[in-house]
Amino acid sequence: MIFCLSQFKKHAGKIKWPLIFVLLHLSLSACGAPKTTPHKAFANAQGLAFFSITESGFSNALFKLVFINELTKKQITVELKNDDFEIGSEQAGEKDFRSFVQPRGKLVELKLPEGVYSLKQWQANQQKKTGSYSLRPAANKKFKVLGGRALYLGNIHLHSLEHTQSVFIRDRRDRDVALFYNKHAGLDKSELLISSSAFLNPASNREHLFNAYTRCSFSDYQLYSKKRLPPGVEKFRTLQVASEKKKVSRLDGYRLKYKNKSGFEVLNIKVELSDARQYAEDKKTIREWFDGFKSGGIFSVSFEKKSHFSQFQLKNSYLAEKRMLYKVVMFDDDAQMITSLVFVNPPGYRHSYQTIEEFLPAGISAVSLYQQCVVENLNRS
Repeated sequence: MIFCLSQFKKHAGKIKWPLIFVLLHLSLSACGAPKTTPHKAFANAQGLAFFSITESGFSNALFKLVFINELTKKQITVELKNDDFEIGSEQAGEKDFRSFVQPRGKLVELKLPEGVYSLKQWQANQQKKTGSYSLRPAANKKFKVLGGRALYLGNIHLHSLEHTQSVFIRDRRDRDVALFYNKHAGLDKSELLISSSAFLNPASNREHLFNAYTRCSFSDYQLYSKKRLPPGVEKFRTLQVASEKKKVSRLDGYRLKYKNKSGFEVLNIKVELSDARQYAEDKKTIREWFDGFKSGGIFSVSFEKKSHFSQFQLKNSYLAEKRMLYKVVMFDDDAQMITSLVFVNPPGYRHSYQTIEEFLPAGISAVSLYQQCVVENLNRS
């Protein structure tokens, strides 16, 4: 205020009096304008990191997550019990903590000094059995907290299946950010940051995901070709939907080919990693593509939710050599992975069935065995 008045007096002699009163009023208003204060979610120049934590398959468990400041090496520990989770999430004002069977979840916030942190370890103590699981020390497990900013880390899902436990870090900003803003009304949305795609699955553990999908073998089918998409390949593929061409994202992927016992190529699998930001639209495009076959006469289309996956099935009632018999497209919502399995009709002298109904039980069984193998690999700690 003193500075503003001194500057005004310095030049007042050169200004006509009617204008002086106007300028004096403006000067005092500008000098007296209050500075913007940080939102109450922040304190002492700290930042805020938040995430949802969900679990499925555990009972009477104590969960522990350990974060560490990369500079000071100070550890930050988050502990939760099953009772802390909001079943059905109705208390949080939304309906969807459901990506696994009977999921439970909670939104967690950490006020942290500015700096670089990493998620180092998670632990589940269940019925007197202790499981302690460390994450690989790697740059892609790090995140940076900025003072006066909120950082969304993702959804950390802890999953138990029989004797194996796993952690998935997923991008569920569509749900979690809305919950966060419901809790912090008035927070400027420009103060929100999203953790890098390298921290969030699937990019954070891409090789583990691909290994789960590409290392499966099952009876009557032998893998003989396994090729990764070339680095320079387009990051999308195109589907003809009605009269329009639409793009489906693919950041990375594999092409797998299987032979039957007679040595003929009968199964092709495409494993494709979607862009998390496009995944919902990718699913919609594929659904529209399948819808185009419903009036085709020789094709029948069905959709079902099956365990970890949702899937479309396309059955061809017309037997033609070396043409598609059966196609299944699987969606893994947690990993943003889209997998297509195409069964090809071998030459007549190489198979023993005469109708599609004779073939389908074997094809459906193969898909089921493949999915079981993938889930077991995903949940192998």
